[in-house]
Amino acid sequence: MKAPIALISSILLLCFFSGKAQDDASIESVQAKIDLSSNGEFFEIKGMALNTTQINQSLSYTLLVNKTDPETNNSNKNEQKGNFVLPAGERKILSTTKINASDKAKVILLLLLYDQDNAIVAKDRIVLNGSEEDKLKAKQALLEKAKLDQKEISEDYGNTEKDGVTLLRGLVVEDTKTKPGRDFFTSFSLKYRDEKINGEKIVVIEEVLALGSNTKILVKVENEIVFQFFVNPRANYIEQMVDYAVNRTDRYFQQIKKNRNQIRRY
Repeated sequence: MKAPIALISSILLLCFFSGKAQDDASIESVQAKIDLSSNGEFFEIKGMALNTTQINQSLSYTLLVNKTDPETNNSNKNEQKGNFVLPAGERKILSTTKINASDKAKVILLLLLYDQDNAIVAKDRIVLNGSEEDKLKAKQALLEKAKLDQKEISEDYGNTEKDGVTLLRGLVVEDTKTKPGRDFFTSFSLKYRDEKINGEKIVVIEEVLALGSNTKILVKVENEIVFQFFVNPRANYIEQMVDYAVNRTDRYFQQIKKNRNQIRRY
């Protein structure tokens, strides 16, 4: 009797691991992605799905935006749901929504993808105005979106110029900690766009701790500090710093072009 029992046990184990492998393959075959971008005034949120297999996938999704007021602790939840077919090897935008970038509420963004059996096969999560770890992930999401936008624009223009320099569009992302810092970022973004500077690299507005409880704003291009100042909450001071910062940033990109032209001549 031992042989049949051993055979049955082997079959059961094989079924268990085969089922687990299929579940893992299913999870890996479909990817959920929350695409986050900002124009300084609003965050645009896109729920996206990517099918990495060679077959079509019939799925459903839930995009959850949960806002919690830091003062009252009251929550406001918004859900968007739907069914969709995701063709092999394709990426699809499932849902789009916007929230105010100046909102201090903690915002949880959650995207869930389900198979036909209503089992979760993929998920993504981003938290705005949460812990430092949450803020880092949100910043990384913005940087990834900015880099993706730049890559797509470069491809639209044939990838590179004749001298091999990638064509990119001016983008601004932020990592601020205070309301004056966010105000600076919003005003900088608007003026940067109005001036049509169209810089070739991502501009990062970063707010860091300084002496005591003060903070300092760093305007950076590719980790090089273009302009910096200690934060003062007065509105006229912030606007003055915006003018200086945009001017310095413009001069920085003009210098890049000048250096490139000199290299061409030689």
